[in-house]
Amino acid sequence: MSKFPEQLAYLAEPSAYMDRVRAATHIDSLRAAVRPWRELFPDAALTVARLTSADWEDWRWLVDHSAKEYRQKAIRERVEALTIKWGAILLPENLILAGLVAQKFGTPWGCALIRMAETGTLRKPSQHVTTDSEQQEESK
Repeated sequence: MSKFPEQLAYLAEPSAYMDRVRAATHIDSLRAAVRPWRELFPDAALTVARLTSADWEDWRWLVDHSAKEYRQKAIRERVEALTIKWGAILLPENLILAGLVAQKFGTPWGCALIRMAETGTLRKPSQHVTTDSEQQEESK
């Protein structure tokens, strides 16, 4: 891995990525927020590439409601449906894995992510990220 995002340092927390993603005010700023992290979080990069302008309102709704009012059934169902579609942007796989490594070895999250990248132990997703419903359609 030749270059890390400028926000990534050994003492960085996942918020270095997540705060920028959540703060995006339009689709271009969301893509710009994910772009520096694309080599570390390829599932997020692939998923954000599929997000269209028509999806933007639903995306913002998800970001605004994913941690709020979740106990209401109608909101919970919508959050779950949208998270299946765009969850890789909110919580990329390697972000989770680095957190697990950091916890196991008692290191900062940024240190774990950087070392995983340097040692080639980051996961690489398939070129086509599918949702459960897409997988069911493909198996028919």
